[in-house]
Amino acid sequence: MESAQIPSEGCPFLQVFQYPVLVLILIVIHALLNEFNSIQQHEVMIKAEFTAIIEPAPEGGYWAICPEVQGANGQGDTIEEAKNSLRKAIELILEDRMNDILCDLPESAIRDKIMVG
Repeated sequence: MESAQIPSEGCPFLQVFQYPVLVLILIVIHALLNEFNSIQQHEVMIKAEFTAIIEPAPEGGYWAICPEVQGANGQGDTIEEAKNSLRKAIELILEDRMNDILCDLPESAIRDKIMVG
């Protein structure tokens, strides 16, 4: 049984499809790179418990702040929306701070994890 030929004249990308093993290898490499990127993103994620101070906003809805993370605040029409907004703000602030610190580390720096609380 012959396999269908894909016309590849003039398009080097389509010539790759004439080699099924190469296509399979490219798919596997793509999947591995996506998994590696996913793992790297999860390593930066910091999980902890923070205090949310929630108050009714004068114009309606709610404000939320986190005393442990300077500058972290959120707002929403409901308490749950305000908490979710605050959660996202905390994640962004901590991720940004971590990236700022990591980009300036010398090669001699030791990176390790500790548990608090």
